Amino acid sequence: MSKEAWRLESADGTGASLVLVGRDTFSVGRREGQDVRLDNVAVSREHATLRRTGRGWAVTDLGSTSGTTIDGRAITPGTIIPLSHGSTLAFGPCRFILRGPESAIGSLRTMVETDAAPAQLDELALAKEGMSGGQLDALMEASGHIAAARSRDDVARLAIQELSGVTGLANVAFLVGNIERDAWHPLANVGSMVEGGEVRISRSLMRKVSSEGKPFKWRRGSSNTMLGQSVMDLQLEEICAAPAMVGGRIYGYIVADNRGQGSRARVSLDEIGRFLFSIAHIAGLAMHGLEREEEAREQALANQQLFEGAVAAFVRAVDMKDPYTRGHSERVARIARVLGGQAGLSPEMCEQIFLAGLLHDVGKIGVPDAVLRKDGKLTPEEFDEIKKHPANAWAMMKVVPRWEPMLLGIRNHHEKWAGGGYPDNLAGEAIPLLARIIGIADVFDALTSSRSYRPAMSLEQALQIMREGLGTHFEPRLGEIFLSIPNEELVRLIAPDQGTVPLD
Repeated sequence: MSKEAWRLESADGTGASLVLVGRDTFSVGRREGQDVRLDNVAVSREHATLRRTGRGWAVTDLGSTSGTTIDGRAITPGTIIPLSHGSTLAFGPCRFILRGPESAIGSLRTMVETDAAPAQLDELALAKEGMSGGQLDALMEASGHIAAARSRDDVARLAIQELSGVTGLANVAFLVGNIERDAWHPLANVGSMVEGGEVRISRSLMRKVSSEGKPFKWRRGSSNTMLGQSVMDLQLEEICAAPAMVGGRIYGYIVADNRGQGSRARVSLDEIGRFLFSIAHIAGLAMHGLEREEEAREQALANQQLFEGAVAAFVRAVDMKDPYTRGHSERVARIARVLGGQAGLSPEMCEQIFLAGLLHDVGKIGVPDAVLRKDGKLTPEEFDEIKKHPANAWAMMKVVPRWEPMLLGIRNHHEKWAGGGYPDNLAGEAIPLLARIIGIADVFDALTSSRSYRPAMSLEQALQIMREGLGTHFEPRLGEIFLSIPNEELVRLIAPDQGTVPLD
């Protein structure tokens, strides 16, 4: 296997694996033709996407029914979540471990190739070549720690901690600031470089490193006098500094010296410079990745708000179309979500059920007003028009990939457990789980709501009809779970504001 290749290994003892080479995107799902095809009913047909980013690989859940998790944490559909070596990735119940390149240092070229200039990569390779085996091991371990950091402050803290531990320098700081104002602030530091909140550093050093964007090293007695009087005032013996930079973007500066240490560092100045330069690059990569993640989160939030706005618009359109059922979609969604939770489904699955409940009747937009608002009994022809609304909804929504996990729940919520429902005349387990749950919630809310052709039933009357439908209209197991929900909870769900539904 190439040292640059990442590998997806089964965590379930099957020994199956996929080497992520040859392309930048891999599809994951149950459908034929997926790059990673998972033959499991809990996996959505188009479940997730793996894609190469500037830092390695990332995963995006496509709104799957059973969800995607990283190290046991569920991810929000639509977001781009970075992965690291050793991540446990689960698509529904199917678990995998992501294995990184054989050389963590060699993989830096892959991680930054879209962002860093070629000169930076060449310099990093030269720095690596000048290190001892022990320093390389330390750098590889440090890179793993820094890459796992989840905030800019943690990156800075880990960077100086690793640098101080390997070099023996007494004073190390990760500084951010403004070269024009000559103002510097420590994100993290050890030693006496920062005292009383003041950064005690050579300003001429910082101006040089900032303006040139290159590392710098100095030892007392060297011919370089650019630091001037500051080195005497600070009692400096040795000093190294380097920008934490990716592709011209500087995220801060790592500065190290041994002022007042009484002796020089345990390794040579050249070795200090190489290690500090490499740590600065790794810290820059980590901060760049965190910045990209934040941008992705902001974009995902905007996408989610747009998605929720679209759902609300659809629901409002249905309410305007048929004033007799105003609020029906929200009530069905609430009831269905509670039923899903009582049935032991995951929170992510319950949210999918809630959204499907909100959208289950959007196909009524295509039903003629004269039929939808008719007082009295419908003719067979008119009822045939009503029966088109689940298929109408499916046809309207299938063009949006985000809604794919909900489609069958919406299309088949009028199917019956014993058969004879519509639009596909399904029966038993052939009816999608989401549809079975929404179907129970839909019928119950219809029974307890006033319609143009009849008043609302009492809670007791409605529950009796639901009980009689077990095994014919409704799946018996789900129906029993529904009937076990306390009456007070059902009243709250169908009349959350006033709770006026009569109990008997």
